[in-house]
Amino acid sequence: MRKMLITPAALLLCFAYSTSIVVRASSPHAQTLHELGQAWLDAHQDPALVNVSGDWESEFGEIHLVQAEKARDVKGMSGGYEIRGVVSGTNIYLLFLTAGDYVDYCAVLSQENGKNFYGTYSNRAARHDHHDLCETQSRPMSLKRLGAPSDK
Repeated sequence: MRKMLITPAALLLCFAYSTSIVVRASSPHAQTLHELGQAWLDAHQDPALVNVSGDWESEFGEIHLVQAEKARDVKGMSGGYEIRGVVSGTNIYLLFLTAGDYVDYCAVLSQENGKNFYGTYSNRAARHDHHDLCETQSRPMSLKRLGAPSDK
């Protein structure tokens, strides 16, 4: 039988690792992030003037969105992301979520020419920043309906 020598440093490393998991799992930050996301969506209150249900091509690949008739709320999927959002006027506000309702991206798009949507998306703010949901730096984003006649 072999004897194992466990050094104090190894014990400290194991304790620190297991403690960090417990701290993250019980951290109220995940809930705060969700509350910030819902507050961000709720801030856009105009009645929906467009319906975005359908399949779209975007920087995230193919996106499938569902919006009930005369409703503002939007749900969808794209790759590994669950999408939640609202339509306010002719604008779309979307959150890209991973498991546990963690916001990874925020997107704001406006309909142009009664057809496609153009705007920007940005990463969520750093986890230590509890005041803003998303970063101010953004990248271009578009939603182009799949199966729609092409522009000529």
